[in-house]
Amino acid sequence: MVTEVIDVRLVEKVAQFADMLQIGARNMANFPLLQEVAQAKKPVLLKRHFGASLRDWLGAAEYLYYYGNTQVVLCERGVVAPHTHEVTSRFIVDLQVVPAVREYSHLPVIVDPSHSTFKRSYVAPIRVRRDRRGRRWASSSTCIASPKRLLSIRCRP
Repeated sequence: MVTEVIDVRLVEKVAQFADMLQIGARNMANFPLLQEVAQAKKPVLLKRHFGASLRDWLGAAEYLYYYGNTQVVLCERGVVAPHTHEVTSRFIVDLQVVPAVREYSHLPVIVDPSHSTFKRSYVAPIRVRRDRRGRRWASSSTCIASPKRLLSIRCRP
């Protein structure tokens, strides 16, 4: 189970029950939280803030490494742009960041299309595909499961 941790005071408690700790996009630059999560010795899912550059995102992952956690998975969830169409999307999935992460880092990267599309019918076309040789473009894709079933959980690869 992946569970988001939003407060340094809750890291130890959440780590007792979660298989992987998530650093949400808003906390990507919360350095006290990154330090505490790194020291929990659980795998970490690090979501990219919608305004963060690749350098910022990899810097946050490096911070986790510095404090002793090498089990980091990066998650692209979309970036904001002035021409984002609010009717069809909240964010734009930054597709070029996946090969860029692979060029500059050894870390696995997954894509979460549910954040950027927020419409069930738009998730499937965005999810992870294979190239012509059958290789995966990203390590995986993920989806936020909603109790109201607004999003399909079939967006796994």
